[in-house]
Amino acid sequence: MKRTFCLVLAICSLFATLSDPATAQSDTTAQSRVDAAHALEHILIQERDRLLAQEASIIDPIWIGADIDTIQIYSTAQLRDVLRTIAGAPSIARYGGNRLTPSAELIVSMMQNTAPSDRPDQIIDAVMATLHEQAPMQRAAFLLRFDSAIAQARSEFEQALVELNPIVDDPNNPYDTLAEVEGFVMIPDAGIPGHNVQNPVLPLPQCLARCRELSWCITVDFQRGNNTCYLQDVSGLRADIRYDYGGNPYDHYALVERLER
Repeated sequence: MKRTFCLVLAICSLFATLSDPATAQSDTTAQSRVDAAHALEHILIQERDRLLAQEASIIDPIWIGADIDTIQIYSTAQLRDVLRTIAGAPSIARYGGNRLTPSAELIVSMMQNTAPSDRPDQIIDAVMATLHEQAPMQRAAFLLRFDSAIAQARSEFEQALVELNPIVDDPNNPYDTLAEVEGFVMIPDAGIPGHNVQNPVLPLPQCLARCRELSWCITVDFQRGNNTCYLQDVSGLRADIRYDYGGNPYDHYALVERLER
């Protein structure tokens, strides 16, 4: 529950930053929107990937939740135990009191709406059958919501970059119109082929930090789908940047202080 609560707070606070109209014209606010959208995209990607990794370790998994910030994944055995506990409570409506998680609330609602029976096992079997029937659609719907939220955060990020007062375009410098993010300039959906020196698997913040630690590292191509961090010793000033990778899996980052090497 603590992880879910923290995720909700992070998403709400980041969306508040993105939608705040009070000072939308200032460069400071534009930079804040760049940073917030960038952070939100990666929070969502990491949460989606965490759930997929958890799912892989569970036999016969079932996704339950009110939305992407309240998802819990149960095994069939775990879910049946939850149903037995609910069915054994003196009143299903009072089960758990204020301690109900959103997923448990949905289960309680399903049990309340199941045809009355003197046998709790019949209610449990009916609810389990419904949950199993709905499981593939539920999973697909949750993943679609993640994809939509990630795409929205990416769109906000790219719009905020444009609004950050880019300098005069230089056709020989692919980085000159870009805003800085943590000391790097970033080109979405791009990469430099053929110059990878190292390729550790790291979340984005650690990936960029690793580049800073290595004196030879100038740019990073970050593969969003699997957190592969391609560390490179050239920039787009010395090598060609490619913008047509199938599926656009990479974002290209250049460490500003080393661009002139």
